[in-house]
Amino acid sequence: MVRIVGLSRGRKWHRADGGVDIRLYRPGEQRAFAVVQCKAWTNWVGAKVVRELAEVVSGEEVETGYFVTTSAFTRDALNDRAAQKATLIDGAEFVRRFN
Repeated sequence: MVRIVGLSRGRKWHRADGGVDIRLYRPGEQRAFAVVQCKAWTNWVGAKVVRELAEVVSGEEVETGYFVTTSAFTRDALNDRAAQKATLIDGAEFVRRFN
């Protein structure tokens, strides 16, 4: 997963609770700089869950968030201003980054 969001090896990461699947840390830092939400869905991901991730980004005061899904995002989710706080990675982009 770390490679999927564009980070190199050697970054510290772990699974987390509370609506966040992964928190990402830079070497030597105790505070996460990003959160990752993963959804293995067949249905489209809507604006509501993207906004929820944006709220977590703000609430945890991290630099950014990543929303990774095996499906796709609705037009509303892609156009939502809250989505600007997160990188949205759909199933096709996930596969492209994985290869």
